[in-house]
Amino acid sequence: MSTRRRNRASAARWALGALAGVALCLPAPLHAAAEEEWQLGLMLSGGGAVVSDDTGWGGGVAADVQYGLSDAVALHGALGTSWFQAPSREAGALGTRSGVAGVVYTLDVLRVLPFAEAGVAVVSASGPYPQARLDLGLQLGLGGDYLLDRRWSLGLVAQYTYLPVELNGASRGAAGAPALVALAVRLSYRLF
Repeated sequence: MSTRRRNRASAARWALGALAGVALCLPAPLHAAAEEEWQLGLMLSGGGAVVSDDTGWGGGVAADVQYGLSDAVALHGALGTSWFQAPSREAGALGTRSGVAGVVYTLDVLRVLPFAEAGVAVVSASGPYPQARLDLGLQLGLGGDYLLDRRWSLGLVAQYTYLPVELNGASRGAAGAPALVALAVRLSYRLF
């Protein structure tokens, strides 16, 4: 691992530790997720698309919705789009459109709500391929929301999407199953 990567990893661990320490010193919770509560969110992300040994970096935007089944479990759906530039400019940009449906499990720790999410993802990709691709896979995510008040929260989410199933028969050749990684900032609004 390079020195630059070690420094970034160290800074990220320090920032998460500081955030957790601040969260534990805050007053009692304002409001965690609740049964039959809707949550709407907008996410801005940066990340990478990995196909074989090729990694393209870029960003995206997504809208998500959650419906609380209990104080800890919610149904989750998201629609998004993203763009990734291949390392060699000749390959061009990769554009994706995605839909995810799954569940979210949330813990209530004062004003910070850590969560884990899992869902089935369908991703359509176009760009440096002879024909558009349509892939099916699994998306896993970890993150936390910070409650700004009873309705608004600001969160950070890390997501990994693995797409092993080809739905439209577009040939992958030697490329293998693609994967997407993202780190996103999410602003959410709760309806209750």
